[in-house]
Amino acid sequence: MLITVLAALTAAQAANLRIPLDSLEVEVQADHEPRAGRPGFVEVAIDPHNISYTVRITSPAGEARIRALHETVERKCPIYSLLDNPQSVTGRVVLTSSPRRAGVRKPGAPRRRWSWPTAHRA
Repeated sequence: MLITVLAALTAAQAANLRIPLDSLEVEVQADHEPRAGRPGFVEVAIDPHNISYTVRITSPAGEARIRALHETVERKCPIYSLLDNPQSVTGRVVLTSSPRRAGVRKPGAPRRRWSWPTAHRA
């Protein structure tokens, strides 16, 4: 998600700042232990960490304008901000009725009638 938001926001902010872009590439890297949470690795963090990104820009704009673009993107990127300034997250799951649950059907829905072909003898 970070890679998509950084690419889109960089392109949008470049347009806002009238910085021409010949090319834009974004690469995100992070450390992650795939065995995290499994036996023997229960205490290992399951989340990616040591996240870094690289934005490669080809542009006739000078370094100062590209630096200003970078600062603007970091200031306005909601995903970057969330990762850089972690928030507490709470959540819940609410199970609602589903017509596919056994014995439950939508009000007014016709009952299913099953008929099986029978063999007829002449």
